[in-house]
Amino acid sequence: MDVALQSLINSGVSVVAAAGNDGASACTSDPAALPDAITVAAVDKLHTEPSWSNYGSCVDLYAPGDAVYIAWMDATNVALGIGSGTSFAAPLTTAAVALILHDHPTWTPARVRAELMGQALTGLVTGPGGLPARSANKLLHIGTGTLVGTDPTITGAPFVGKTLQATLHWSPTPTTPTYQWKRNGAPIVAATKATSVATSADVGQSLTVAVTGSSPGYYDVTGTSAAVRPTTPPDPGMVVAMTPSRLMDTRIGLGATGPLHNGQTVKIPVAGVGNIMASTSAVLINITVTDATSSGYVTAYASGGAKPATSNANFTAGVTSANLALVPVGADGAIALTVAAAVSVSLVVDVQSYVAGGAVTDAGAVVPVTPARLWDTRQKKVVGSNQLLDLQVTEIAGVPVGATAVFLNVTVTEPQASGYLTVFPAGEPRPATSNLNFVTNLTVPNMVLVKVGANGFISILNANSGTAHIVVDIQGYITAGTPTTAGAVVPVSPVRVVDTRLGLGAHGPVAGSSGVVVTISGQSIPAGTTGCS
Repeated sequence: MDVALQSLINSGVSVVAAAGNDGASACTSDPAALPDAITVAAVDKLHTEPSWSNYGSCVDLYAPGDAVYIAWMDATNVALGIGSGTSFAAPLTTAAVALILHDHPTWTPARVRAELMGQALTGLVTGPGGLPARSANKLLHIGTGTLVGTDPTITGAPFVGKTLQATLHWSPTPTTPTYQWKRNGAPIVAATKATSVATSADVGQSLTVAVTGSSPGYYDVTGTSAAVRPTTPPDPGMVVAMTPSRLMDTRIGLGATGPLHNGQTVKIPVAGVGNIMASTSAVLINITVTDATSSGYVTAYASGGAKPATSNANFTAGVTSANLALVPVGADGAIALTVAAAVSVSLVVDVQSYVAGGAVTDAGAVVPVTPARLWDTRQKKVVGSNQLLDLQVTEIAGVPVGATAVFLNVTVTEPQASGYLTVFPAGEPRPATSNLNFVTNLTVPNMVLVKVGANGFISILNANSGTAHIVVDIQGYITAGTPTTAGAVVPVSPVRVVDTRLGLGAHGPVAGSSGVVVTISGQSIPAGTTGCS
């Protein structure tokens, strides 16, 4: 019998064998012991192995075989009955094999067996008397129904000459997806792969991708992505606004696993990730610090470069805080973050926008610099109540004369009273705005984009009733001239657009899980603006 069954298998026929009902090793029974057969033991409706089912290393998986409903011939020749035995578990498994072969009729018995084992559920079977299962703990399962998930999305920088990627979000992952890229709803000839290169014909057009996913035992599913509208690549130094996306969350093992510790550095790839251009020179990221065991700070800089003596996100034990940072990208396409101080801390990093790389020639371009410390009153003197601190920001750290604005990370520490800092161009009237709010004895940072004032200086007002130390680090600058290129940065004098305390933009406190819609256009910002800082 074994020779005959093996001949069947060799000729391409899948063979399923009952393990036997003797409460003994299936390896002592034929054809259960045939290595290339799919040998099946029994379980009841509670996934418990009956004591009478054969077991052991020759069993491949379990299937329902104890008190199962079956077609049963009685005296009337028409009835349903209840049957028990591995000879009932085996036909159920044979049906599962048939479903697999329906979708893949050319598969070999070995490939069918592998698929059946791969779809089986593990760890659910209990042996007799609550003991562990006596065979491989795999329970018959064949996928049915529809693939679960959402429509595909298009990732990759949406520029002419760049590769766009169709990313799938169905579970399980389709084994044989088909793709069709479309322009304004019409199929693009030959664009039938997971990737497509945007061409000049796609500029300003609605580009989508339709995907049909197939997987053994599942109905096909079809989805169409949301549209993207490719444009010409941005000039070097231009800022590309994007929907924020998460690059790292050490709490869940995204980008790094577990909290970071004293002196630990983590590297985050950014160039070519998601919709970020491979040639990006810098990224604007939001760094959130949480679960810190003591006070400290995080320094962000270009991967592969020396760690600068600056900070981007200062934090206090037990306090969750966040700050923006303009970070240059290293030659390896990554940025680095180093945690200082004897501390254990979790980091969350979200990217907000990026800067196109290349030689900068346009006005209003963003030029990242190696972060450098401009001022630290702890090494000079504190800034008193309502006092001004005037700082030169040009001809320092690579910032040229004529730069229209600078990106600064401003940190206040050891304040003797609650208050705020206002950062503005030197020589201009102080605006009725704030850049950094703080409370007594708490260290707080904030990134500021400020226009350069008279003679290359900026001013910082300490608006509180006590003294405070102020630390200022430079991160980049805006090139001189009148911006005319898409993506250029236009610095403006600060204007307050929301203050719920005064009914400006919204009335009263904002309730939990709700938000405020902030109208930007008309507030010294022209229509068509793609982003603001």
